[in-house]
Amino acid sequence: MLLGCCRTSTADRNPDHQIDALVRNGVGRGNIHVDVASGAKASRPKLDLVMPLMREGDTVKVTRLDRLSRSVPHLVTLGAELRERGIGLHVVEQGVGTATTEGRAMFGMLSVPAELQAVYRKRCSRCSSAAAGGAGCTSRGWYATSLQSHI
Repeated sequence: MLLGCCRTSTADRNPDHQIDALVRNGVGRGNIHVDVASGAKASRPKLDLVMPLMREGDTVKVTRLDRLSRSVPHLVTLGAELRERGIGLHVVEQGVGTATTEGRAMFGMLSVPAELQAVYRKRCSRCSSAAAGGAGCTSRGWYATSLQSHI
């Protein structure tokens, strides 16, 4: 059976492009599970619900590795659990699957940039917030506020 997993960071994000990509890659709409959770969180209600239902020979499809997790330890743990249970993993946009030795190696290598991206995004957000607070940021954002002061 093919199972699809999607994730959005917040409820106002739209997962339709992920769902469409999974459907184009053979996953039935009824087998696509969408979580709304931060990528840094290991626990995902829908993923946690689906994991016990998967059987040997099933394949989990995701659009990108960062939709599954942004944490290398979580990806490695999840990948190992799937492999031990005989469940495949296919990353659609990156064309990587765990059915081959090469695919498993690529899975490991691609998980590192996913975690780096999350770290950089968090750092950038923190720096922007700190700079905005010092510049008298309003709800319109730091850039709009500082631009207005130069006009």
